[in-house]
Amino acid sequence: MTDRPATPKTKNRVIKLTGFDTYAVVLTHNRHEWANQLLGVLLDDGVTPFVIDNRSEPPFVADNRDVVVIRDDNPMNISALWNQGLEIVERDARRRELEYWNVAVLNDDLDMPHGALDELGFAMRAYEADASFPDVHGMQPFAKLHRDVGFTPISLFERVSGFCFMLPGERGLRADPQFEFWYGDDDIDWRVRAGRGSVQVPLRNPIRHLDADGTYTRDPEAAEQAGRDRQSFIVKYGQPPW
Repeated sequence: MTDRPATPKTKNRVIKLTGFDTYAVVLTHNRHEWANQLLGVLLDDGVTPFVIDNRSEPPFVADNRDVVVIRDDNPMNISALWNQGLEIVERDARRRELEYWNVAVLNDDLDMPHGALDELGFAMRAYEADASFPDVHGMQPFAKLHRDVGFTPISLFERVSGFCFMLPGERGLRADPQFEFWYGDDDIDWRVRAGRGSVQVPLRNPIRHLDADGTYTRDPEAAEQAGRDRQSFIVKYGQPPW
């Protein structure tokens, strides 16, 4: 057994429903307070977070100095940032000789209830799915597996939520970096539906997305990139995602 690398310490360890170690990749940009609030919940729940700080000014500093923060000063490409975090998580998991691990991909602007990632992980592993995501619109009384090998448009109420989703880390799924701002989550959704599926999970306590579409509405360049990403999606799949 190799030595375990330095990873963030937690105040306490919760009993996990899945029995698998859980990581989180947290993307942040200029939302220091929200990011630290989210990290506090993750650490209390026994989750190992890695933060990707994309051009925050001033640079993001975690309140818990054991949290690993990776600075990235490249122009925003959310899919590439996700992949960077997923690669870091995989290296850590492989060094620890883990056979299986869960990894959540999270925005920094989430009001995360304790235990939410445990619920997502339990449902994902119970269905042996390729992804799980919260039922943010309250559409499902029970967890629902989505599979569709035909690549057809998906209801907005039943699609992977880009601000919070979970993957089985050992399967090595990565985002398509051609989707720089939007539609990277839809691309992941379509690919996992063609495989073992994605699970929509009604959580006991909902996750609140505090600044939904904030970057899109405030940043004209981001809105323009969203349009280009939509066209890239249509080129890849022959139709829009929704």
